[in-house]
Amino acid sequence: MISKTSGYAIRGLVYLALKSSDVSKVGIHELADELNVPQPFLGKIMQGLVRRDIISSTKGPNGGFFINERTLATPIIEVVDAIDGWASFVAAFWITRMQQPKAVPAASSCR
Repeated sequence: MISKTSGYAIRGLVYLALKSSDVSKVGIHELADELNVPQPFLGKIMQGLVRRDIISSTKGPNGGFFINERTLATPIIEVVDAIDGWASFVAAFWITRMQQPKAVPAASSCR
């Protein structure tokens, strides 16, 4: 299970992949409205992705967030790592793995 914050980051990246380019950037107001996420919270998430060089941004009246070919090649696990850290992903994986039911032996092997 990933955190809600990582989920917002992934949703933001998908929206940027659909709507942005080097010429057309997506502002935080549009992004927050479309994703129905509080703007200040989403702004911090997206700036974290900028600091980790996963997405890009520009300031000013025509500024906003955008992605490029490098971003499109970024594995989702890197996004989760940028938001929650690798340790949280590993912990979530192991907790999920431990909760899976054990295999039941076939009836022929039970005596």
